[in-house]
Amino acid sequence: MVDPSSGRIVTTIANGDGVDALGWDASEKLIYIPAGRDGNVTVVHQDSPDKYTVVATVPTMRGAKTIAVDPVRHVSYLFQPEYGPAPAPAPGAPAPAPGSRPPRGPVIGTWFFAISH
Repeated sequence: MVDPSSGRIVTTIANGDGVDALGWDASEKLIYIPAGRDGNVTVVHQDSPDKYTVVATVPTMRGAKTIAVDPVRHVSYLFQPEYGPAPAPAPGAPAPAPGSRPPRGPVIGTWFFAISH
């Protein structure tokens, strides 16, 4: 967490790998941190401007990282497609570039997660 007025690092919150978004419920002072590569959401309470407490780690599924929070119902939502096996590469096709994401198979299902407290 960074103080936006000073740029000072207030605290570091331990969470999973693959985070690229946060959900914030201002009235409940809850931060939802989806870790797509680990398949979980870390739920953190803001106790004060300089103190944060992890209150839960909720399992979801690998890849689930798109998040939205309903500030009225106090529920966070995640969505993730499930992919089938990737198709075999075409004969003579070049190998994927190092560090690139491997090809995905077709979408075979979708998952929707709702986290409430």
